[in-house]
Amino acid sequence: MDRPNADEEEAAAAAAPAMAQAAAPGALERLLHKATDPCNPEENWECIQKISDQVNADANGPTTALRLLEHKIQSPQEAEALRALNVLEMCVNNCGENFHHEMGKFRFLNGLIKVLSPKYLGEWSTDRVKSRIVEVMFSWTVWFPQEVKIRDAYQMLKKQGIVKQDPKLVEDKVLPPPSPRPASSIFDADGEKSKLLTRLLKSKNPEDLQAANKLIKALMKEEQAKSAKVSRRMNAIKEAHSCAEALEEMLSGCQAREGAAIPKPALEVLQGVFAKGEKLKPLMFRVASETVEDEEALAEILQANDRLTQVLRLYEQRLGPSRDSADTTGTIPPVTIYERNGLKAMLHFARDPVSSCPATRVLVLSLLSTSPSPVQHIVFQAAVPKSMAIKLQPATGSELPAFNPLSAPAVISQVLLLANPDKAPLRLRYRLLFSQDDQAHSEVGEVTDFPHADLWGGS
Repeated sequence: MDRPNADEEEAAAAAAPAMAQAAAPGALERLLHKATDPCNPEENWECIQKISDQVNADANGPTTALRLLEHKIQSPQEAEALRALNVLEMCVNNCGENFHHEMGKFRFLNGLIKVLSPKYLGEWSTDRVKSRIVEVMFSWTVWFPQEVKIRDAYQMLKKQGIVKQDPKLVEDKVLPPPSPRPASSIFDADGEKSKLLTRLLKSKNPEDLQAANKLIKALMKEEQAKSAKVSRRMNAIKEAHSCAEALEEMLSGCQAREGAAIPKPALEVLQGVFAKGEKLKPLMFRVASETVEDEEALAEILQANDRLTQVLRLYEQRLGPSRDSADTTGTIPPVTIYERNGLKAMLHFARDPVSSCPATRVLVLSLLSTSPSPVQHIVFQAAVPKSMAIKLQPATGSELPAFNPLSAPAVISQVLLLANPDKAPLRLRYRLLFSQDDQAHSEVGEVTDFPHADLWGGS
């Protein structure tokens, strides 16, 4: 079987002198010999636990452990190979991202592939060992989609007919118990689940160990969902900045032409980027609704959204709205709640509720100024009836500079979380405080014309 192309780092590591493997056995190697000894009548869980602790304690632990495990998995003794695979799964459960990244490199994956491939060790490897390797690799494609080389290697095995079909993952298979994790781990995030898991893992009852395995998988699925949210957020922020930067550069080029007509090809490209920016706005609100518990991450979203909003308004200011940009299906029209003294305040509505609290809706307040004077000391306050609750997240700023028709207007954003468990008619009273031309302003108002519940969040 052809070896997948590895990056330079992996190639260099693969070509390292064999003397490293001939070094005197260390603590990790001794533990692994003991844990995989085929003469043991049953799994040595205490020894397996120590292996994960040792891997976590050593900066080179993941690399060393995987090199040793590769040799054990290739053992001609079925019992030794199967126990090595159990140790491997235990390390996957316990040893974090560094271990996952190392196991997702071709230099380790090729060691597993050799056991399966008839060109290498597959002729004499037992069916039980090969089945377990296929099951392990398939489970990694499910749990660690970010490790793309695992997926590539598995798909290559399928393409070459070595893997005939995806295995059915066994839900009640007893996995090695996890070792203590960092405080930030999902296994400690829920106090009750953490206590239950600890109790189940200490039990000698096989049914309790099966229940612990299912709980571990459920917690890993929760962590995977969180990772997916983080990925969506980072991609949305990156796209918003990229789109804003492209529009800024193109609009700057238009300004340099001193009012000359924009060539049709350039105009079409400009309109396309503007349309993409318009479609990004509802995505920004969606990821904001998923991130309300993390104020630092929420601030990053709002900053990217502010930049995007500024440059989209600059486009409309210079060229007018694009006829092709309207997408009546991720946009809910904003409600203007205040527009005087050159200051405009609008409420935008996210379609999706807060994932952890379906009765809570996300609103984003946008403040813009067309005033020739700076607007300073801006504070927005809000109140709702007693049957509801509202929480205001920190705003992205408190000042708006004087309006400049040649640059994108500044924007201040602020997220409002509105809970309405009784689904009562929505009402919101607000006070907008600001100073302008050395004069203090205190403006009050009430908002009742919220979007229909079926359109906004489906409450």
